[in-house]
Amino acid sequence: MIADYTYRGRHRAPSTAGRTTLRVAVLGGSMALPLGLAVAPPAHAAPDWDAVIACESGGNPNAQNRSSTASGLYQFLDSTWRGLGGTGRAKDASVAEQTRIANKQYALSGFTAWNASRSCWARRAAAPRVAPVPAPRAAPRPAPVAPPGRTVTVRAGESLSSIARNNRTSWQAVWQANRATVSNPHRIFPGQVVRLP
Repeated sequence: MIADYTYRGRHRAPSTAGRTTLRVAVLGGSMALPLGLAVAPPAHAAPDWDAVIACESGGNPNAQNRSSTASGLYQFLDSTWRGLGGTGRAKDASVAEQTRIANKQYALSGFTAWNASRSCWARRAAAPRVAPVPAPRAAPRPAPVAPPGRTVTVRAGESLSSIARNNRTSWQAVWQANRATVSNPHRIFPGQVVRLP
């Protein structure tokens, strides 16, 4: 099958001139069919627009090209914009409308409408996205080991069990040594002084 096609330039409105018929070789002869009946447009996966938008407009939905009528997130020429069903200018439309028109253009020709910035967005799209690695949290330092008969000042997050473990004894022994000041072995407070057995 041979389809007539002429490239019309970046973001030009789709034209049916020269493409209204499809020549199909049929048993040594040829037959003309309307294009829409003969061939379906190529299927494309859903586009990831982030890299294209960054290169075309820097993410500004109101961007205006200084040297042409191209505007908006996807930098549509006014003629292309209107040819795809947009009204007014691309930069004056909502982001949702600009994306709808971009998806329409993409369905017709993939990313070829954005070939002028391909080196930029292809590089961005190929760059791996690396999630930031959280900084490791420092482990809390254990309370210093005190010799028997000495005292320890309770730090935030400590319990009688952790104090006993750090001082090679049992929480019951630490509690017995402090029964006069610690009525409940499950309730000690930062800054409290605890005697070791």
